[in-house]
Amino acid sequence: MSDIEITEAVDQIAEEVAHEYVRLVKQWPVEDYHLEILRSDSAVVVVDAVHKDDLTGSKSPNKSVQLHVDVQDRKVTRELAYQ
Repeated sequence: MSDIEITEAVDQIAEEVAHEYVRLVKQWPVEDYHLEILRSDSAVVVVDAVHKDDLTGSKSPNKSVQLHVDVQDRKVTRELAYQ
């Protein structure tokens, strides 16, 4: 397996974990946000969950969060809010 294939597999796991976390913890419908992979290494992938309200100038901005996903344990280990 090439380095690119490994990175893609790790990123895919991180996206799946992030989607599940956002669904259960933030309770956002999938159409209300998108994910962006910011940084990836072999253990932790940093993912932005960008809420659509933050992109449209809503009266309640700053819903988006940064998630640190442990791909080995398949869980979010840290959530950081944007200000």
